[in-house]
Amino acid sequence: MDSPISEWVVAESSVWLSRVRSTAEPAISTVSDVLCTRLVHDETPQRELLKRSVLRKERSRLLPERDVRAPVPSRRGELFYRWQRRMNCMPRFDARIPEEPLSVLVFGAHFDDCEVRFGGTATKYRELGHEVTLVCMTNGEAGHYKQGGATLAQRRRAEADAAASHIGAEYVAFDNPEGELRPSIDNRNEIIELIREIEPDLVFTHRPNDYHPDHRYTSQLVQDAAYMVTVPNICPQTPHLDYNPVMCYLPDSFEKPYPLDPDVVIDIDGEMETKLDMLHEYTSQMYEWLPYNIGMLDEVPETETERREWLPKRYEPRNRGYADRFREELKDEYGEEHGSQVTYAEAFEHCEYGGDLTEENREILFPFF
Repeated sequence: MDSPISEWVVAESSVWLSRVRSTAEPAISTVSDVLCTRLVHDETPQRELLKRSVLRKERSRLLPERDVRAPVPSRRGELFYRWQRRMNCMPRFDARIPEEPLSVLVFGAHFDDCEVRFGGTATKYRELGHEVTLVCMTNGEAGHYKQGGATLAQRRRAEADAAASHIGAEYVAFDNPEGELRPSIDNRNEIIELIREIEPDLVFTHRPNDYHPDHRYTSQLVQDAAYMVTVPNICPQTPHLDYNPVMCYLPDSFEKPYPLDPDVVIDIDGEMETKLDMLHEYTSQMYEWLPYNIGMLDEVPETETERREWLPKRYEPRNRGYADRFREELKDEYGEEHGSQVTYAEAFEHCEYGGDLTEENREILFPFF
């Protein structure tokens, strides 16, 4: 019992024994503080592993009902977050109540990303007379198995314009090589300037954990721009914003480090056909590249009519899955009867780097309920 690790276990036992028999959450909160404090000041690898293991096992024992899908922050992050909140170090802006019409700005990594993840909700905004701007962060020159370069880029840009025309949305495209997007200062500054130019009430983008590097870096770039749009000496050639736009993540099905935890779930039953019409414009993607990439090119019909009838088989299950997965949230939003009957949905998670999403501004920003 004279090893450094054993000494730590003995010394720490008194902490556990004195608190673990009290209510579970206060015990864990207090012990977490002890372990986090030690972890910050003790970089011994063996001790760090032991502390993490002890805390994880004790959390599991004391809180068996914890939702396993919920994110568990790192011990360092947990401690720093508490300290930061206590010291009020996080820059905050008063929750902004926007005026109508709303301005909605959606950042996707590729042509079709916005429509796949946001097409139904974009349609709802436009039906109510709100402004929607779709952004593609790359130039579309790589997503195909036969074409490429400028020819493919021009084709995909034309497809995007045709898709946006179904709802009267604007499309903006950056000239970053597809598959090579970087989270650079130059790219961040371009996003800052665009956000300032558009002056959006709501900004949407990918979540930061995704299979495609362009998706991940789009998310990072937009998040990094969130606060910086308010700093006058950053990109001083464009007037800074006096507010931090509310930011939300687009939906996906990835589970790690945590699954989508939506703050808003929207019924798109009435907009699903328009969404499919928008996707149908992406011939190079819906009927060529993506089927080729997943080994089902031989299933794609030949004629336009047959393809449009085939398209729902590929894309309706995604939005049906969101409706089933977030059924309880739909019931909360629309009531028991309506929420139980929704077939297709899109779901969005608030990003804390943007402006606050409150009960008051939520009703204005998402005027669908």
